[in-house]
Amino acid sequence: LFLYSLAVLPFLVLIGIFNSWNSFIGILIRGLASVQALFLLIRTTGFHTLCKGMQRLGVPTMLVVQLWFVYRYLFVWLQEALSMDRARRARSYGHRAYPLSQWGIFVGELLIRTLNRSEHLHRAMIARGFNGQFSLPYSLRWEARNTCYLLCWSFFFLCLRFLPFILNQL
Repeated sequence: LFLYSLAVLPFLVLIGIFNSWNSFIGILIRGLASVQALFLLIRTTGFHTLCKGMQRLGVPTMLVVQLWFVYRYLFVWLQEALSMDRARRARSYGHRAYPLSQWGIFVGELLIRTLNRSEHLHRAMIARGFNGQFSLPYSLRWEARNTCYLLCWSFFFLCLRFLPFILNQL
């Protein structure tokens, strides 16, 4: 999870660079911990179940459906990019880097291929009866593990919040 969360490190640096050193370190730690908590929640719960839970909590349905589509089509985009990269490497005779002139062609072709594949997926969803609502084969209930998850992460974030105050007292 830590390696995946490093993807947001440049954004956290841009946010925290104009603060004092203590605030900067705090922003980095809290930001990385928040992203790790989100990844852990998605891994343990599943994104589809998480979207259904957000819908039950009152988050607007349109926002939940948009999040679900972004999550779903991100994998479509990644599969198409990997497929195109594999094809380019097979034809490149050992050249690793893209020439600058090829980037526009690659990105344009990736966009077209992803949109076509997304349209096919959308048609398949409509053919299977998707009407903008999520349906899970089971009902969502609050369980003891949900309480444990909530308490553990709340305790962790409270410790991070008050750690500077505790260290200043020592």
